[in-house]
Amino acid sequence: MERGGRVYPSCVAVLFQHGAHNVIAHNRIRDFFYTGISVGWMWDYEDSPSQGNLVVGNHIHDLGQGLLNDMGGVYLLGIAPGTVVRGNHIHDVECANYGGWGIYLDEGSSHVVIEDNVVHHVSSQCYHHHYGRESIIRHNVFAYGGNGQVSITRPEQLVSFTMERNLLLGSSSPGFTGTPGPRDLREYTIVSDLNLFWDEAPVAGAVLAANGEKAAGPDGRLEWSIVEPMDDAWRELGHDRHSVVADPRFVDSPSGELSGESAEGRADASGEPGTRREFAVADDSPVHDLGIRVPDVSGAGPRPVADRLHPLAARTRRDQFARAQG
Repeated sequence: MERGGRVYPSCVAVLFQHGAHNVIAHNRIRDFFYTGISVGWMWDYEDSPSQGNLVVGNHIHDLGQGLLNDMGGVYLLGIAPGTVVRGNHIHDVECANYGGWGIYLDEGSSHVVIEDNVVHHVSSQCYHHHYGRESIIRHNVFAYGGNGQVSITRPEQLVSFTMERNLLLGSSSPGFTGTPGPRDLREYTIVSDLNLFWDEAPVAGAVLAANGEKAAGPDGRLEWSIVEPMDDAWRELGHDRHSVVADPRFVDSPSGELSGESAEGRADASGEPGTRREFAVADDSPVHDLGIRVPDVSGAGPRPVADRLHPLAARTRRDQFARAQG
């Protein structure tokens, strides 16, 4: 689905409210001005019927386009045990001034598993957690967030999430970012370890974590910048004790370009041209020592008709030893 929001710019491409055990899989969503997939819709920690939903294998890109704010490629709202966001490829989400996120867990989002996604080139952070408790974030690539890779809007005195075995890649944009005051990184209550951090244009002391602020630039748009490098403070708080800062050693993509670069015009499984970025790593990459499973999202988006099995369908074969009938 594409080119939505021409009459109502704030429309969502796929909206699931108050539903359980739905599967949203292998869609291609592009060229909208707001959120791609939105699931849930009970505010705060109220009981929610939205449980056990799967958001799997979607290719979501070119959202926001600088028009609106407070959006995500995938957006969840409310307590959602059993909900899984897996194997999605999300990129190029651009807000007007704030909130151009890749995966966005809004108020009260809890007990969710976010795994095996590739999220990159978003104007804010790749993963944003407003507030919620005890979600699991693992085996994802979060890369090139304009304001860092991961943030929390409202830290709480409980475990917001566990973040383990992720690859966080930036360019003058730290892995974790906060804001001086109530959103200071020192207020985060999380479990974070066994991640790999790398910054292609590092700011001293601000590869793992930093506080930043926004100020109006020459054109009036808000620009984010680091105001307090916090790598040492982050470690002193006990975060990422076994994580490493190291070159992930990306390999060349099939197109011959470096794996972190864009490859315009490459077709996906549906045969449609699009943007692909590969993040495959070499055999000697340090991610392997950390047990990080770098996701392959080359199959995200529409599949060939012959491969369009329901994600919950049993993949059985015809019994070659079936008894003859009659």
